[in-house]
Amino acid sequence: MRRHLLAIALVATALASLMLLDHPVDTRDAEPPQKAPRPALSRKGATTSTWYCAAGSAGTGDATTHELVVFNPTGADVDVVISTFFARREAAAPATTETTTEPATTTSTESPTTTVVAGPSTQKVAVAGRSSLVVPLATPGASAMVEFAAVGPVVTHRLVIEGSFDEAPCATSASAVAYFPTANTETAKGASSQLWLFNPFPADVSVDVQVASEDGVRTPGQLRGLVVAGGSSRAVELGGIVQTRDQFAMALRVRGGVIVAEQSRLEPGGGGLVLTPGVPATSTRLVFADGRSGGGIGERFVVYNPGDEEASVLLQVVPFDTDLQSLPEKFDLAVPPRRYMVLDLQDQVRVPSDRPHWVRLESVNGAQVVVQRLAQLLAEGSPWALRSGVGGSVGQPVMARRWTMPWADRSAESTSTLVVVNPSTDTIARVKVSRIAAGSRAPVGSEIELAPSGGVAIELGPAGAEPAGIEIEASSPVVSERRVAAASGGDLAVIPMIGRNGEFAELPSMSHTTAVELGGG
Repeated sequence: MRRHLLAIALVATALASLMLLDHPVDTRDAEPPQKAPRPALSRKGATTSTWYCAAGSAGTGDATTHELVVFNPTGADVDVVISTFFARREAAAPATTETTTEPATTTSTESPTTTVVAGPSTQKVAVAGRSSLVVPLATPGASAMVEFAAVGPVVTHRLVIEGSFDEAPCATSASAVAYFPTANTETAKGASSQLWLFNPFPADVSVDVQVASEDGVRTPGQLRGLVVAGGSSRAVELGGIVQTRDQFAMALRVRGGVIVAEQSRLEPGGGGLVLTPGVPATSTRLVFADGRSGGGIGERFVVYNPGDEEASVLLQVVPFDTDLQSLPEKFDLAVPPRRYMVLDLQDQVRVPSDRPHWVRLESVNGAQVVVQRLAQLLAEGSPWALRSGVGGSVGQPVMARRWTMPWADRSAESTSTLVVVNPSTDTIARVKVSRIAAGSRAPVGSEIELAPSGGVAIELGPAGAEPAGIEIEASSPVVSERRVAAASGGDLAVIPMIGRNGEFAELPSMSHTTAVELGGG
């Protein structure tokens, strides 16, 4: 009898493993798709707010600088508690090159080379009203939790390694699922991708990572059942697990809890650093505000469908100064379930290369998708005046009348461009931009009138020595991103603006228009 029971148990275990290898990530019993983006400020009435910054390094042997940028647009001083979770680094197995970060209160006897560093650590600072503060984290590889005694301040974080950098908003909540449309592990060409799993909560969680590549979908053994202890962070070097891939997508599912996920990614050949927060919910509509292709600028869209039905996706390029009746033909993408499609706009003759544009995207059959845009400098002499660099964005699923973000570039000589677009097809948007620093507010230029489907690039110039913040106020909902060009000319960042829950509006549909079919793959 015991032998029969043992045999049944072994068969059940094997069947469960096979199902896990190639099974769609089911988000129906996790949190539903959200129209509000994350991060987002809390609704009015809340008295505190917390931000989570997961990625702590760029995944190379070189030292990485990790900085928090805190912007307090309110009129009162705010106390801030910053908790950093330092790394316990263990000797990694050669096949996986995986590292783990946990609080130093946990010791390990797995390897005589294990080194435990002090942590976690907590510090308290104050940010004056209508001002910004840059907080460097002393220990590389640390994740951070930022707690405010108020609602209104916002936080981004950035990683800097040699001439490469990127900046992204920290998360305002954790989730049971997270998606990454693109990752690159061509280590022979200099690429590196690290997956960061940050669990600032008391209970341990377990994470499964499903990988979609050009030759199939699977959950590698090293990415199944990753345990992230409560109050800790874990970094996984993907190059030792998903080998020699220049493109793959990932879907994370947390067993019995929630987590904050982020990816730090170095592009090959010194292309630059991309910091990508995990997308916690799929969408049917997205807007990418800052777009340009051709003239030395490469623009790539990766549309990832983690669900179990094909997604029929329209992608429309909207030049800033083009009449609505003469837009370029749309692209019609048929994205199979649990797969992705790649669209390089610089290879498309119908996309104008002599002017900026924005991009709107819609899944017209209702299948939920996740999308990432990568902008990369392919040649010198581009309109962005950069020699090299790469920046990424996962788009906005909503629009709003008010947006905010810190403005404290890595170098005082770095330059920023604010891009604002009006997704409406029938309403003019009047836009005011303000710079807030040292307790005062100053307008950036004059009020701008954006026609329906219009866009504008506002050159903010050098950041200057004093950290500041940017606020947008519009008469009707808009979408905005800020592009940062490094003073060295070697990298760029594309940073989404941050809005407030309860103030977002749904993006207009584009499903009534026609498209040019591109096919599936």
